[in-house]
Amino acid sequence: MKLILPLLLAFFIFSCQSKLSQQKSKASATTEKINQLPKNHTQEIVAYQGATVYAGATDYYFTDRNGETVSFRVSNIPIEERPGETDILLPNDLLDPSEIIEGPPGPNPAKVGTSYLLIKNEKAEILELRNLAPKNH
Repeated sequence: MKLILPLLLAFFIFSCQSKLSQQKSKASATTEKINQLPKNHTQEIVAYQGATVYAGATDYYFTDRNGETVSFRVSNIPIEERPGETDILLPNDLLDPSEIIEGPPGPNPAKVGTSYLLIKNEKAEILELRNLAPKNH
């Protein structure tokens, strides 16, 4: 009986440390993802506010930490038909995934307010929008 209490206490301490280690690992992975940029690129954290889909393009709207609107347009025309242009890399879940929509889709309601990392090149051209939160599997 005297042996069971120390064993239970050791198990409890070990399991708490393991959980804390997992949380630190996730935070470290997010920090690593943010730091993996060429030196001439800039980054800022933005919050998703919405999107408007048109026939030839989609406009995306975000707010930065100062509350300023950050918006950009992504062409719906294939890159092969737009010589000299580059595509902005985006997460594929920004638009409403519902199959029962009349008209073009709007923003994905589950993603509005979500923070993303916006990456720009040295010319301040937007290159990529990255998820900040690790995906749950």
